[in-house]
Amino acid sequence: MTATEAEEQADTLLREGKLRQAAATYADAVDHVARQFPSETGRLLGLRHRLAWTLLRTGRADEVIALYERNRTPFDHHTWRVLGDLYLRASRLEEAHHSYATVLDWIQRRLVREYVAMLVLADTIGCLLRQGVALTALAPLRRELHDLAALHRRKSIGLPLLWTCLADVHDALGQPGTAGAYRERYLAYWEWYLGPDHISVVTLKAAHERGGGPCTSS
Repeated sequence: MTATEAEEQADTLLREGKLRQAAATYADAVDHVARQFPSETGRLLGLRHRLAWTLLRTGRADEVIALYERNRTPFDHHTWRVLGDLYLRASRLEEAHHSYATVLDWIQRRLVREYVAMLVLADTIGCLLRQGVALTALAPLRRELHDLAALHRRKSIGLPLLWTCLADVHDALGQPGTAGAYRERYLAYWEWYLGPDHISVVTLKAAHERGGGPCTSS
């Protein structure tokens, strides 16, 4: 069976609800692709995620953790985030904290680099204006700055998700003060992103004041 045939068969088995057979076939497909097409990293990653999801559906969380642990790389932030979720479910709290914190650090570093690039571009535009360059001539640079700012804003959405995850970890560790600080960051972010009077922000604040909300562990 070729890698493509194994992948297609696994997808068919998954659609039919034959989870254990699908998991075994996905594992075969992963092996085939890893041997025959090692440079197709996106395909490999997608197959591993489908294998992991199928294993999780059959209650084999330990196998999912082992799969991700064997294949995580420093910049595969999705795998690190998923591992954090799995560790938290398994009450492996220190490992969950490490996984979430690793992704948070990666996102923050990337956002800082992009913000510095925007500052440099904004300063360049300002210098050119002071030198008498017409505003219309700077339109391409201004559009680029606007596009960078919009992209930066969208990418920042990864921050509140990780703050809620870390809040859940610290709750489980019996550290309500630290958990509360992460939830305050969560609320402050959405207040900045949406505005203080947005219905979602008002609802979040009310839930937070009652001691609940989407970022509180159940």
